[in-house]
Amino acid sequence: MKPFATELYANLIEEKSRELLYQLRSIILQVSNELQEVTKYGIPFFTVKDKWVVYITFSKKYKVVEIGFPMAHKLPHYEHQLIVDNRKLIRSLRMNTMEEINEELIKNVILETILLIKNEFQS
Repeated sequence: MKPFATELYANLIEEKSRELLYQLRSIILQVSNELQEVTKYGIPFFTVKDKWVVYITFSKKYKVVEIGFPMAHKLPHYEHQLIVDNRKLIRSLRMNTMEEINEELIKNVILETILLIKNEFQS
């Protein structure tokens, strides 16, 4: 059986961040059965119709687990809740502990991103 992208990536990061990584994966996959888990640039990405919805990574710069939303720039109402960090497109959340996970925000951004993708395909 082929290991999933998050499992492959988890073996590369600090042990204390693995539990957080797996919890975020679980939250992401609860949102929609349309999400496909793939490896891009060596990290786990979750896509719908081959469009990037969300990814999980360990930020060596900040020493935290980061969940990134490549299409969140199209969701300006989340600007004050997500980290922009001088990036044009990607918005993110960073966390060190399970208590820092904002599950509702993560799920809402993912759901709205999926709706954006579906609307693009209908146009």
